[in-house]
Amino acid sequence: MAEHIHRAGFALTVSDPDPAVRQRFDAMGIATCVALADMQSVDAALVIVGTDEQMHGVARALRAAAAPPRYLVIMSTTAPAEIAAIERQFADCGTHVVDAPISGAVMAARRAELTVLVGAAKDDFDALQPVFAAVGSAIVHCGKTGAGQMTKVVNNIIAISNQYVAAEAYRLAIEHGLELDRLLPALDLGSGRNFLSRRGGDGMREAYRAWSETPEDYRAINACSKKDLDLAISLFPDGVRHDAVLAIRSVLETAREPARANWQRVSRSGRDDRT
Repeated sequence: MAEHIHRAGFALTVSDPDPAVRQRFDAMGIATCVALADMQSVDAALVIVGTDEQMHGVARALRAAAAPPRYLVIMSTTAPAEIAAIERQFADCGTHVVDAPISGAVMAARRAELTVLVGAAKDDFDALQPVFAAVGSAIVHCGKTGAGQMTKVVNNIIAISNQYVAAEAYRLAIEHGLELDRLLPALDLGSGRNFLSRRGGDGMREAYRAWSETPEDYRAINACSKKDLDLAISLFPDGVRHDAVLAIRSVLETAREPARANWQRVSRSGRDDRT
């Protein structure tokens, strides 16, 4: 993402504690720093981290800066309540807090084809559009601040369910002699359409290959999916049944190796695959 923003002509500084990461960006001609305090006069700070604790740590550091950014854009996935807490933290310093979680995984990030789900006032959304356009092919204004995160939570429930159930369905198709390159276009015209069928055979195989090629690849996507579903489950109000979501969450915990085996088999399927 940083590389695409840099190529779009924006002056950019990347802050990361890992020297290897900073070295890679330095080699691209992108400025880097360790401490957020080293950033001065920033128009927009884009925050992409792994945990809420890290996100709030970044927010505290930026709030303590001599000149907080004009826009603080949270692109990690978190609860709307966490965005509201950060918004209150910056209420008296003129910083506009925007949530803009991303969807599309690493393949879309590499191609600058992410979907950016933005929660913001309309003026802030318009002002940040050029930055979002550098990393995404679909920029969606979901509503007020926090709406981007809630949209991402709903998206994640559906996407993770599709990811696991579709692999089992595709494996069933392979075992019964269907060619996935013929099957997926048919599904995409019917009620079985999903983000994987839309990619076509090559795109679907690329996705499952990226998610399962090594045990580490699968553990990473599995851990991320569990985190995302745990967040979704925590947001269901008392009395609202969500048995299917709980069932998918259980699958992530108990069927890890069988799921990875299905993903690998699907990723190796070919047009003439009859096995």
